[in-house]
Amino acid sequence: EFGLNKYNPANESFQRYYKLNTVDQKYSSENNIRTIYEDESGLLWLGFYGGDMMRFNPKTEQFLPIPELNSFMNQLKINKVNAFHVDAKGFYWIGTEVGGLIQYQPFTHSIKSFTTKGIGSDKLSDDIVMSITEDSEGYIWAGTWMGGINKVDPRNGVVERWTSKEIPNFSSNSITSLTFDSSGNLWAGTFDKGAMLINT
Repeated sequence: EFGLNKYNPANESFQRYYKLNTVDQKYSSENNIRTIYEDESGLLWLGFYGGDMMRFNPKTEQFLPIPELNSFMNQLKINKVNAFHVDAKGFYWIGTEVGGLIQYQPFTHSIKSFTTKGIGSDKLSDDIVMSITEDSEGYIWAGTWMGGINKVDPRNGVVERWTSKEIPNFSSNSITSLTFDSSGNLWAGTFDKGAMLINT
């Protein structure tokens, strides 16, 4: 609700930037930022919990829309972003609250979504994606709120579901964070069962 904050260590002060800047709208959910990523040009990519994706230019101090991506998300009534990841090929992956997982290619502006409404092998186990990471082979791993983990192959769109139904000793299907350690092990933070070490 408090927008984007820039900290100045010289005088230990904060400067705030609001997507919505009227008195009544400053504390709107559309100023609730869940994810921040800085691209090669220095622009910040922001995921809002109440208002799509936007870029922010620190030099001009302006919020910049992403028309094709925002239009796609609006059509699917997606307005909550939980997670953001840029893979080794430069594709952007967005985890949403109700719209599953989105792959956005900034070079071609093409967009692909993975949801529970998918057909066959591209179907997710849950449309609430909380976390995203990538392994050394380029597979995308998406942790969901109630559907465990989904392993996505960007090359063909095939989704492999990892839940307590398919995997013995899989202690929780509520995954809030994911990361690979230096040995290639997958660690999952859960909502209710602490941390899990997963043999991939």
